[in-house]
Amino acid sequence: MSEEPTTRLPGPDADLASIASAQRLDRYLVELASLTEGGVETVVGLLVAGIVVVGRIVSEEEIARKLDEHLESVIEMTAAASSSDPDGWAKLRDDVVGKHLQGVAERREARQRMISRYSAEFGDAQVSPTEMPEDLARDVIADHNRVAVTLAEAHVFPPGSPEPLKTGVMRIDLRQVGGWWIVPTDPETHSASFNYPGLGQTG
Repeated sequence: MSEEPTTRLPGPDADLASIASAQRLDRYLVELASLTEGGVETVVGLLVAGIVVVGRIVSEEEIARKLDEHLESVIEMTAAASSSDPDGWAKLRDDVVGKHLQGVAERREARQRMISRYSAEFGDAQVSPTEMPEDLARDVIADHNRVAVTLAEAHVFPPGSPEPLKTGVMRIDLRQVGGWWIVPTDPETHSASFNYPGLGQTG
């Protein structure tokens, strides 16, 4: 019994999928975001809607953890101020808290399955999505087109402000980035550091 032919992703569909996945994003920034899965973090400066933002690109796990912590705190404070249905608040907490980190873990596992499948079928070869099985092609296109990055220890420099706004974790939409640069690494400490008006030296 012969095997059924593998369905391929047609060229026009691949183009549409690429556009829908914002494939025209700066591939170098997307690559830096991908490297965080392996523990490689880079400090960058971003020009976002005319505002300079400097921070360390980290895994989306950082923003997921912050979201879970925030939701847990809000639910606990709201429940403490409410005298009704304590079981309902407890159920809400169980249903919500931890879901963002769980989602990151699930996406990471799915990505590893996709990488393993690609390697099994094509090895180290660079293959066009139109030459892949349709479902694998769509997964590869989606993986290559992250539309946001997470910055840790972010410094935001609003126009006219002498001092930056500082935040532990910040999410940036890559479609809003007009320019970017890698912050130099200090040759003595081997850590990223930079000088910026109002900020001084940061390691």
